[in-house]
Amino acid sequence: MRGWPLLVGVTLTAPEGNDGELALPSDEKNWTNAISLTLAGSGGTPVALAMERLPFSRADLGKPQLSALESRTVWFRIAGEATRSLGAGPYRWLAKFTLPAPSGGAQRVWSGSVSATTEPVSFVAPPVPLPAALARRQTWAQVEDLLVEAKLIRDRTEGGYMNDRMKAARQSAGPLLNAERLALQWLDAHPDEADGAVLVANVMAAQEDKTRAIAYVNRAIDTDVRQRSAAGGTASK
Repeated sequence: MRGWPLLVGVTLTAPEGNDGELALPSDEKNWTNAISLTLAGSGGTPVALAMERLPFSRADLGKPQLSALESRTVWFRIAGEATRSLGAGPYRWLAKFTLPAPSGGAQRVWSGSVSATTEPVSFVAPPVPLPAALARRQTWAQVEDLLVEAKLIRDRTEGGYMNDRMKAARQSAGPLLNAERLALQWLDAHPDEADGAVLVANVMAAQEDKTRAIAYVNRAIDTDVRQRSAAGGTASK
């Protein structure tokens, strides 16, 4: 939908029978040159579209290779404001992965460049008013995008100076509070929806509020059990 945020994943998979494994960059700065994602219009013309790549976790960076058929997904975030000006299309996503030859002269380590292009995609204006199903999808997309925005802010200072990390924590509070507001609004309007309680629980977990996260998970479980029991009682009559 035009004006909605996007999370686009690019999955890298090591080829079958690749004895030397697929080597990957072991730090964030080298990933900038290794992977790219472009939105192309008709004729393959690139479209100016602001996007950010989500940083990898330390665990991912600590494993700089993929075994045969093992995969890793690289995620890109596109804010809703960036998609608002897009035309109907059609467009195609173009992903490119480039790995220079190793300096050590290893012969069985893959190097080179590979790209992949998606099927045509279109962007349409959301209907007014939104149907219930689309309103739900929009809320989930907005909450997820705000959580990703907060993660991006915090991850930029991971391992850095304490003052920088504290500043990032304050900056990430804004999107986290907005995500909480949207999730609670949805749950208040749909109190009998277990997924709504899970959505709020995910926001609380992102805020590192374990007590409230567990409380909303328990609420989701209780709601699901109650609905199943009610459905079973109805079916047995």
